[in-house]
Amino acid sequence: RQGGSHFNPYVYSDITTIADHRHQSAHGGARVYQSDAFPPKSQGRIFMANIHEHAVLTDLLEPSGSGFLGRHGDDFMLANNAQWIGFSLEVGRDGDLYVLDWHDADICGKEVLNKETGRVFRLSPKQSAAASFPHRYDDLSTLSDLDLAQLQQVPSVWHATRARTILQYRAQVRAIDDEALA
Repeated sequence: RQGGSHFNPYVYSDITTIADHRHQSAHGGARVYQSDAFPPKSQGRIFMANIHEHAVLTDLLEPSGSGFLGRHGDDFMLANNAQWIGFSLEVGRDGDLYVLDWHDADICGKEVLNKETGRVFRLSPKQSAAASFPHRYDDLSTLSDLDLAQLQQVPSVWHATRARTILQYRAQVRAIDDEALA
């Protein structure tokens, strides 16, 4: 909801922002960085694509009560193209960030003018700090249960999450190997 009264008259109040600052415009996607390609200061930061600023910005998450406070971080990437509209971020197996670019000149228009102009960009550091660990670039579906369990200890949430998902699917059709459960 961008403004005005809440559509539900029985709502006490909206959930408010955790940010202690304001950006100039709307964000179109967020991802907490949990990998190892970027410098350690990036770990745990929230990366957000900013639609109107044509940028990827970061905030520092600081525990606050039962939630977090978002403090202004670095302007991570500023596009040099006014039609670049970052909208969603993902962390890849290599630890790099992948951002969906809506790529349209009419950000707030009622009609999408360019339905075939989207792009995906890979954002990577000049010198990757990504660690080499067993199975980083393997097809995870071919790994043993033990190998998948061991991926819970690597610095890449991409691997840990996918390994857990594969183990969950396997557990629906057979017992997980005992050594993976130890």
